[in-house]
Amino acid sequence: MKRILALLLVACSLALVGCYEAKQAFTLNGDGSGKFTLDLVFQTMSFGSDKKDPEKALKQAVKDFLSKTKGVEAWKDVSYSTRDDGRIHLVATGYFPDLSKVELQQANFLSCSLVPGEKGSLVLQVKGENKKKGPKPEAPGALTPEEKAKRIAKAKGEFQQGKGMLTAFLSGLRHEATFALPGRLESSVNLKKLEGGLLGVTLDGKKLLAVLEALGNNEAFFEKQVMKPGEDPFADESFNQGLYGEKGPVRAVVAGPFKPRFDYAAELAQAKASQDALYKGLGLVETIAAPAGGGQKLARIVGVQLARESDNEKDLSPFNMWKAGYSVAVLVPFGGSALSVESAVVERAKTDDGQDLLSDDESDRSASFPRLLKDQSAVVCEFKLKLPGAGAKALLDLGGKLTYQAASKTRNIDLGFPALKAGQKVKLHGAEIKEVKPSSWEKEKMELELGLALPLFQVKEIQVLDASGKAMEAERGSSSASGEHCEITVKVTGKIPEKGKLVLVLWDDVKKYEVPFSVARASLLGEPLP
Repeated sequence: MKRILALLLVACSLALVGCYEAKQAFTLNGDGSGKFTLDLVFQTMSFGSDKKDPEKALKQAVKDFLSKTKGVEAWKDVSYSTRDDGRIHLVATGYFPDLSKVELQQANFLSCSLVPGEKGSLVLQVKGENKKKGPKPEAPGALTPEEKAKRIAKAKGEFQQGKGMLTAFLSGLRHEATFALPGRLESSVNLKKLEGGLLGVTLDGKKLLAVLEALGNNEAFFEKQVMKPGEDPFADESFNQGLYGEKGPVRAVVAGPFKPRFDYAAELAQAKASQDALYKGLGLVETIAAPAGGGQKLARIVGVQLARESDNEKDLSPFNMWKAGYSVAVLVPFGGSALSVESAVVERAKTDDGQDLLSDDESDRSASFPRLLKDQSAVVCEFKLKLPGAGAKALLDLGGKLTYQAASKTRNIDLGFPALKAGQKVKLHGAEIKEVKPSSWEKEKMELELGLALPLFQVKEIQVLDASGKAMEAERGSSSASGEHCEITVKVTGKIPEKGKLVLVLWDDVKKYEVPFSVARASLLGEPLP
């Protein structure tokens, strides 16, 4: 029954954006490609807590949405603003080659697909489900009436706990979607017919809460989940009836002949041609370019981790792995040095006997926390793969792509503090002196803690100048970072002069690079093979 609680908590994490209102209009071609216009109002947790530079935080939130939404090849007609209540209002048009791959960065509540049906038809399907799948739990077998009643009571408690966490968030959820179809509508379930031949569906958070409330009082629902734990707890037809009005799935059958609603290739090319200018005009992202001497990076495996069995119910979790699997740690050199690594994705993982080890869960294909080496010459990326079958002896093809920042030039900036003492603030880079105090461990030194509205990797050095403008002996201490903000401690030998200056040395020509990497043939333990 932990499955129900897990799915509820996943939905809760998506709903942490607070009041979420989306209107999404899809135009579909017969091959599954298409475009959508999106009018979205949302609130991110990081954006809401940022008061130092709200304009920069707004742009960062929009940048995250555009870059992290999956399945979109190009964007156009992007505009954004902040509402009086602090939420972000974003309007954009996105082009996608495959409807089933589209997943909005901000709470993908409606998952859609257009797939072949019977007699040459196409079937439009809309689901409000979590795509991530864990291992299928086993049925409990024969239970005594007492054991069964105890499990059902436990399941009810877990369900109520998850539902309680959702109530405050889902009450403000509303996601409307309309669809312009590529052919003639034959039939539909839970989709409303609208003017102009469109179909529509609305996911309303208040209705969802009402359906969950009804499920909480349904004894048969909990009995089914206890006795058949591998089934989707929300696949019952009555669930959709309460949510959309009819029993059954949200789907439509479309008959041919199928004609393109628009020229996808032509509009995509036009959108791509103007996308760089669009991004630069909005001040959102840097251009991704090939680095000097770039190209394929030859990587190597430096660690492996393998769990053959895992059982949550029995608390069997080797290496804290919740499912059986195989992970590799890959060292990717840069041929120079990098400031930070934005992402690392594995795209190929095949064994010598032809097994495909790429995880079915797309989130496993991205390294969670790529770690730069101390000298910044390489990065270690950990990828979760499928457990190799008995016939596999080696990894024949393992590779992917890496996105990172690098720079070669710096510039010095006098922050212009009127005095070097705690509480001083200036508008430049949102700089604030948090604290000035004697060092706890080195009596001859003092510490100055500086907060900045800058990513940590962009700060190369902080110089402390005395009243005459002479640089004092200083070293960088501890630091912390969250997105576009950081806090850095500087240790200074001697007393920090109140009439002194703080000078930032920033990397000035930061560029983002995307390069492929490939691992040479290796054994399953990571040993290089001839």
